[in-house]
Amino acid sequence: MDNGNRQQSIAQLWNPDELVGGLEAVGALGQRLYSNADDTGSVAPSLDGKALKQRLHEAKRLLRNGRYEDAIALLGEGAVNLYHPGYMSQQLCAPAAASVVGDALASLLNQGHAVFSMSPTHSLVEDEVLAWAKQRLGLAEDFVGIPTGGGSLSNLSALLAARNFLSNWRGWRDGAWPKLTVFSTAFSHYSVARAAGMLGIGVENCLEIEGDRYGRMSVEGLAKSLTRLRDSEPAVVVLTLGNTATGAIDPIADAVAVARRIRPDVWIHVDAAHGGGLFHLSSLHETFAALKECDSVSWNPHKLFFSRFR
Repeated sequence: MDNGNRQQSIAQLWNPDELVGGLEAVGALGQRLYSNADDTGSVAPSLDGKALKQRLHEAKRLLRNGRYEDAIALLGEGAVNLYHPGYMSQQLCAPAAASVVGDALASLLNQGHAVFSMSPTHSLVEDEVLAWAKQRLGLAEDFVGIPTGGGSLSNLSALLAARNFLSNWRGWRDGAWPKLTVFSTAFSHYSVARAAGMLGIGVENCLEIEGDRYGRMSVEGLAKSLTRLRDSEPAVVVLTLGNTATGAIDPIADAVAVARRIRPDVWIHVDAAHGGGLFHLSSLHETFAALKECDSVSWNPHKLFFSRFR
């Protein structure tokens, strides 16, 4: 490529016509997906890897020729159809139209969230979103929220906060802290043990509490384990509000009450990444009411919150 063609290609990256054409094509695809969410077609593309790769090359050719709608439609055909009524949300759900527009706006403005001066209005939007999440989960007003890239990072952040608090910030300051035990069930998310390993707590210090066949924690088992701890040994209890294997919910209210009675200083974390979107169910009122007595909570609204598109 000569220098002139290279400069032309670089300039095209910031061409407003490219932006408008691309957004119109994405909008056309979105309109079809939202309006044609019926039983036709399949949830997943019925194409093998070779066929998908051929379609990708064809989409690239179409984009180079400015045929945005055709290219984006082709890419859409190779995606999982989240809008199909037969799709059941596990990790992702069909996004609301407003969230698609918001995502495009966020990409267009490209604000940095490290400090307020890099994203003034967006920082306030973030505060509004966190306030909304706290209200929906019934958390106390003084809870501090941090948006993360997913439940695994949220659990890592929670265990980091627990480690720092329980070690009086020695772990953060000088890399030393007393032995820390993490209690959870065999059905807790794998990110809990991984976080313990990454933070130097140690996966060997993640101990399983017995549970029933659905993975719900035994409150009696939790009580026995906490009673065996030495008074000087800090601990974290991880409760799960909707585990990924069976969807079961630990008896959070009872577990919190027992843990606080036996070890008032124990850190209680609730992994509500999957089940947090069930806050509206009256049958879970007691469960969500207990969250305000916990020290940290993870929630991923992108999982079950919009699981029913229609």
